[in-house]
Amino acid sequence: MKLAHRIPSILSRLQSTHAIPKIVQLYNGSLSDVYRKLKVFSFGSLGAAVAISPIIAILDAPINTAGRVFLITTALGTSVTSTAMINWCGKPYVSSMKVLVNPSNSRQSVELITHSLTLRKLRTVVHDTQWLRRADRPLASWEVSDGELTSTIGEGRDHDVREVIAETFDVKSDKKIGEWFVIWKRSGDSLTAEVQKSGAVDRYFNVDEKSVPSVKVP
Repeated sequence: MKLAHRIPSILSRLQSTHAIPKIVQLYNGSLSDVYRKLKVFSFGSLGAAVAISPIIAILDAPINTAGRVFLITTALGTSVTSTAMINWCGKPYVSSMKVLVNPSNSRQSVELITHSLTLRKLRTVVHDTQWLRRADRPLASWEVSDGELTSTIGEGRDHDVREVIAETFDVKSDKKIGEWFVIWKRSGDSLTAEVQKSGAVDRYFNVDEKSVPSVKVP
């Protein structure tokens, strides 16, 4: 009899968890093409530096060994540094984004598209925008919250329940490469948890917030 009484609540929880979110807004980053061209250029310059290094080493010119080593080191060091800087600046840049709302519980989520160092397209899903906050990193608007989180009991959240806060996928293979998650612990009438990381999940995102007024990040 007790199980029969619990079945409706269990079904309700499953329906709210697996309800298909509706897209309420689409966003496209205006500088996506600029960042892509910068990365292509940086890889081109790095490739040129690598290709020219053997030529400098064997070039028939009045340059001693120390001078050749200096030229090669300078060329490679400059190219590697510029490539790393461009990647650091462009890594959080969001080229496109979907803002979604779960119709069963009005929970807002976002799907953000970024790119890796090798221009591999990555999709990060933040399952509840309340876990986003202002970024403390330059050239980023939002970040996934770390440290201790608090929440109320309900909507699938309860003691010892594991919840994935955000997860990153390789778009081409659709393979998950990392996630942020918590395991809720009861603390009085509420829940608390420490954010934990698994794999290579994105955390920082550079978004033009004026173009996505539907997402309110404190």
